[in-house]
Amino acid sequence: MPTASPILPYRSEHLSPFLPWADEDRRLPSAKHDSDDALLVQLLQAPAAVVDRILDPARAQATVYSSVAIIAGASGLASLIMLSAWHDPHRMALLNALMVAAGSLGALAASIAPIWGLGVLRTVRMPLPQLVALLTSSVAAASLLLVALSAAPAVLWRLDPDWAGPLALVGAFGTAAIGCAVRFRTQLLLLAQRAGVEGAEASHTDRARIELFARNAMLVLAFTNTLAGWAWLALG
Repeated sequence: MPTASPILPYRSEHLSPFLPWADEDRRLPSAKHDSDDALLVQLLQAPAAVVDRILDPARAQATVYSSVAIIAGASGLASLIMLSAWHDPHRMALLNALMVAAGSLGALAASIAPIWGLGVLRTVRMPLPQLVALLTSSVAAASLLLVALSAAPAVLWRLDPDWAGPLALVGAFGTAAIGCAVRFRTQLLLLAQRAGVEGAEASHTDRARIELFARNAMLVLAFTNTLAGWAWLALG
């Protein structure tokens, strides 16, 4: 007697009591694996999938290039949204957006060598291609967060250009910086776990050393971004 083969991999959907569907109609495809998503989606939702890209030699270089493009586009878009709150939103708006994008990329490039040197000093030596991919993907995620936060400074600047607007602007950049630090730490620990540095037998000292390196790396990145912001204000 032939037996029906199970329908896998599928999950059942709860049916309405007013719709008598057949069993075949209540089968939906299972959720797609995170590694199949685009980089833009992974930056927002799946740090582990981004780490998979970094560790894959066939996709690591494309991840860096895509992250750099996202940084330039997202930081420029965020600056355009924020500058729209000024009295003359069209005056030099495009030039300022280009300067913000160039400043973000310049600060990222200037921080790579010092951060790699910190890794040597903290005995958290990483291959330079992995470090570059880790930094660019973390900054790309922060740039996307900055776009989401850019509407608040634009609105508050029109309501109160003396206090609420400037504070919201600083708060948006500060929140994006915190998001970058959290993402960098998360991905760094995931890389360490994949490399076997952190596991059930790993000591507390190993994790503390890695987290200290993450904090120091973000301090370097914050310093270079501060210099880039100061240069933008000085030239503007």
